[in-house]
This record gives sequence, C-alpha cells and structure tokens, in this order.
Amino acid sequence: ARLPIAEKGLYTALSGTARYVDYRVPASSADVTEWRLFARAALGLPLGPKGLFAEAAASYTARLYDKGSLLRDYDSVGVELRLVYAFGN
Repeated sequence: ARLPIAEKGLYTALSGTARYVDYRVPASSADVTEWRLFARAALGLPLGPKGLFAEAAASYTARLYDKGSLLRDYDSVGVELRLVYAFGN
C-alpha cells in the first residue's frame, strides 16, 4: 500500500508477505514446513522533478522452520535508501 501523507507528495509505503511452505527434501526424504515472513515500511520524500522521490525504508525478514527439519530459524533487519522514479504521475 502506498499512502499519501501530504499534498506535496510525501508518502508512506507498507508491504508484507507471509508464506507457508511444505516440501520434501529429496536427499533425505524428510518433510519440511516453514513460514517465510517479510515486512517493509518506507517513507518517500519528493525531489525537484515530478515523479522523482528519495525513499528511506526498514525491512524485516524471517524463516521459521519446524523442529523436525533440523534447520535453524533465522531473521534479519535491514535499512535502505532508494532513488525512485514513479512513472505515469
């Protein structure tokens, strides 16, 4: 979702996914189930030309495995700064 904050072009962008995956590992014939999670929140600031934005964001990613898979859960946090051009504005 991209939501305007002000008439001058400032916006927030929010996105996320949650996926449940169930698969068999061919080498061991073991069933593995996991959750894959992703969330991202961004703030966009308009720059001079129409459609050009600086976007700062933070994200979170995780994989959560079942106990029988012998795989370790992990998660990470990231930050980024993007130069974005929005076509069609």
